[in-house]
Amino acid sequence: MIKASEFRFLQDETKREYSCKIEGGQFPEQLYFKGDASALPERTSPSGNFALVGLLYPAMVLGEDLEIEAAVSPILLYAIQHDIQSLLIDYRPELKRIKVSATSTLSASHSAQTNVATGFSAGVDTFTTLALFTAEDVPDSLRLTSLTLFDVGAMGPPNLTSEIFEKYRCRVRDYSENNSFNWQAVRSNLDQFYGVIGHGFQLNHVIRNVAAALVFEDILSCYLYSSSYPYRQINTRNHDMSFIEPMLLSLLSTETVQFKSAGAGLAREQKTELVSTYQPAMLMLDVCVASATIRLKSKKINCSNCWKCSRTMLNLDVLGRLNDFAEVFDIAYYRLNKDRMILTLYDSAQKGKPMDRDLITLMQEKNFDLSISKFSLLKWKLSSFAKIKSIRQILSRAPGLRTLYRTIRR
Repeated sequence: MIKASEFRFLQDETKREYSCKIEGGQFPEQLYFKGDASALPERTSPSGNFALVGLLYPAMVLGEDLEIEAAVSPILLYAIQHDIQSLLIDYRPELKRIKVSATSTLSASHSAQTNVATGFSAGVDTFTTLALFTAEDVPDSLRLTSLTLFDVGAMGPPNLTSEIFEKYRCRVRDYSENNSFNWQAVRSNLDQFYGVIGHGFQLNHVIRNVAAALVFEDILSCYLYSSSYPYRQINTRNHDMSFIEPMLLSLLSTETVQFKSAGAGLAREQKTELVSTYQPAMLMLDVCVASATIRLKSKKINCSNCWKCSRTMLNLDVLGRLNDFAEVFDIAYYRLNKDRMILTLYDSAQKGKPMDRDLITLMQEKNFDLSISKFSLLKWKLSSFAKIKSIRQILSRAPGLRTLYRTIRR
């Protein structure tokens, strides 16, 4: 059994810390979440919801029952005992159904004030949510009022990422203060618990971020989780929890905080088109997935080399908006490496990645120039030589390249 006990809660006007003792599962002896915010009200009845959500997935991997020695949301506890586990097992069949219990349940009590938050990573999904949920036609109950930053594993181990976390914390603070938003930021050692079970961030990022959001559950009425994939791509047969996110988020809601998927009605190319005309994105768009070391050394916000930078620059180029993002991308580097990026995109699309397939379709619809030089094709082939021994194998893996290759040979 995995037990969370000895819950501690510390707070002053702008800082808040939750922690609890952990027994079982060869986990660290303590789970903690350390947050700071633009302002905090007095918290009278802290709960164990953050631990209930954060520890569920690791406990199911190990097949260990989970006991929370604190009061939790009765709606959340019931969902975790039933439908949430069913959904997670459909998503990851190696997970095991477990018993989950808590000392007591909380009665619903919440400030009447509406406070709608979303994560601020400054990516395409983030700016899509900002554009959609600050528009004039948005009801007050969904209008954004707060931006958040959660360090629960996406940045890497806490001992190696303090510098980049501080950089991002300053970014969300400054953007919020300049645009009349509240803000909250959280660091946690939750990633260490997932490291024990060997499951990376993409496999369970929704659960990790919801656990962090629950650190501020007393001041939130709604949390908008910026979606990665549109509704039509929802499925349980993928390595990324984003594909079950809309279903899972609704189940993780409590009596006082609603978790909702934001922007799932739009495909990636539609989001990029929306963001391409959004002025704040032109100065701050941050899609890079390079290591923290590379990112801190980059002259621009983005490294302009990783797969996500490459795909975003290609998408912006197709839309004719890439030059508007010269503040955040190295446009000259893109021009020199465009052939390689197109070839890599084709290869990824043929492996079944839906966003890459959609971008290829958009390129074809927009009559985007897909000509590749013989030198670029040869260089790409040689760089893949360890995995692919002949150009025939390349073309068999990526049929979409055949037309390009025939064009190049002429």
